[in-house]
Amino acid sequence: MKEFLGINPDALGAVLKKHRRQHSLTQQKVAEKLGIERSTYAKYETGRKPEVDVLIRLASFYNMTIDELLSDFFKDSSENITPIAVINSPKSSGINDEDLLPLSENEIKLLLIYRNSIRKNVILEKAAEVLKMEEQMRFNED
Repeated sequence: MKEFLGINPDALGAVLKKHRRQHSLTQQKVAEKLGIERSTYAKYETGRKPEVDVLIRLASFYNMTIDELLSDFFKDSSENITPIAVINSPKSSGINDEDLLPLSENEIKLLLIYRNSIRKNVILEKAAEVLKMEEQMRFNED
């Protein structure tokens, strides 16, 4: 289990700068991708805390979760946690890598939105509705 240590705005700025530099990007390029002014993004790197939606967009932009983006602000606790569920990987199910289709860009975006959402139950309910509608449409076609 991870324990949240709190976020120091200066340390957050250093983390944002680290990720930006790892991707060889300018502040201007990141700001454009986030749909904000460069000066606003520059303030995030020098001590101003970004809003949560900006952090979500940053995580999505860097193709990572919020946890991964902010991993410097968490530490592992020594508690032993029993998983609620274990999901078999494709390999343990006898599926080879070459049999797996790569995720589309939209699938990756959906997964990131789900991972970073605090309202996972709402997303799951909507997904169940869509799947039920698709199933009904297929049934009606037959």
